[in-house]
Amino acid sequence: MNIPIRLDLEESCVATLTLVLRGIQQAKTEDELFSALTRAHHVWAVLLEFMPWSRIGFPDPGERPFVSGLRGGGDLGDLINVSHQLVIHCARGHHPDRIARRAELAWHESETGRWQSFDAWLLRMVVQKASHLPVRTDRVTTSAMAVGHQAAWA
Repeated sequence: MNIPIRLDLEESCVATLTLVLRGIQQAKTEDELFSALTRAHHVWAVLLEFMPWSRIGFPDPGERPFVSGLRGGGDLGDLINVSHQLVIHCARGHHPDRIARRAELAWHESETGRWQSFDAWLLRMVVQKASHLPVRTDRVTTSAMAVGHQAAWA
């Protein structure tokens, strides 16, 4: 009998942003970088809508320069910096790659792991944990599209 792996909100956020930052860091072409930045903007659009900043003890990044990037423009360095800060804050002293690996194992154990990508599943976990309600995947997709981004992770 296996004990299921459960992630809390902060761990889900760490795993999601670790994946985003890894994508930006590993991009070798302009197309790969564009794709990684599109995913980063999609994730941050969802985080800005659903994340309970005061509950996790992190300053609301809504006024940061990179947020204007969600509407065209913005500051890539600030997006990466705030993402790193949030990962460190939410990891609470644990190694972010280990948290991301636990998240991947939890995804493999989940029922939705068979039909939903790891990226989409992680973002759904963030929204679900942030709202404490069952989450429909199409709500995440609709939220991201309302900000003007392709729903590449849904």
